[in-house]
Amino acid sequence: MTNYDTIAVVLSSGLSLVGLAWLFFWPYRDYRRDLFRARLFAIRAELFDGAADGKIRFDHPAYGLLRSTLNGFLRFGHRFGTLRLIAMAFVLDPHVFSPDYDFDRRWRESTNSLSPTQREWVKGLREQMHKAFFAHLMMTSLFGCLLFFVLLDRRTTRAQRRARKSPAGRGLAARIDSVALANAYQPLQEAA
Repeated sequence: MTNYDTIAVVLSSGLSLVGLAWLFFWPYRDYRRDLFRARLFAIRAELFDGAADGKIRFDHPAYGLLRSTLNGFLRFGHRFGTLRLIAMAFVLDPHVFSPDYDFDRRWRESTNSLSPTQREWVKGLREQMHKAFFAHLMMTSLFGCLLFFVLLDRRTTRAQRRARKSPAGRGLAARIDSVALANAYQPLQEAA
């Protein structure tokens, strides 16, 4: 291989890496953001259709809470990154939220009056919302992908410990839902 061949290989490899980086940080991210929002719209439509079919009343607190949280995810979820997730998991005090935005408390209160069938249905919609969010996070962040595999490895033992110590719904998912709920009520600010 001559010096010119080596330079050509280095240049073409460098340009290929720049092209791949461009694809990942712009068109692919836009696609994933649109896919995430489409999934959330589908979940919100399923919630609305279920209420229209009589699975839950439109004026029930659980319906309003889940709809508001979905709206919060639609407004800000695509901007939520791995570092913010880590900060919420380890730094953010759950008592920071006002009682109006304490999703965990409001979720337990609102689902108490539901029948077991209704409770499972809204819980399933909430889990779909979380799956869509974590899939988006994992697919748009290299660090998020790495974090996912580390957490997956530790998931079984942690889930068993949490099941013994705390009621269902507590933890990171409830914190994320509280942030989404709080953002559903914030005025949308125009980008400068």
